[in-house]
Amino acid sequence: MDSAPYEDQDLVMASRESAQHASSVQNEAYRQALSELAGELYVEAYKDTMQHALRTYSARWSLSDSHHAA
Repeated sequence: MDSAPYEDQDLVMASRESAQHASSVQNEAYRQALSELAGELYVEAYKDTMQHALRTYSARWSLSDSHHAA
């Protein structure tokens, strides 16, 4: 009885599992990088929105103060 076909099949399965694991590791690395980038973009967008709101309110308060002073 020759076991060579089974050994070849085992090698093919091991190769597929190894490739799948490598792909999974790479996908996880991409997911982590995208998550970090999304977090950084969120912080920058939040800061920009807050600065815009503060400038808007500051301008309104300045106008309001100038009307009261007159």
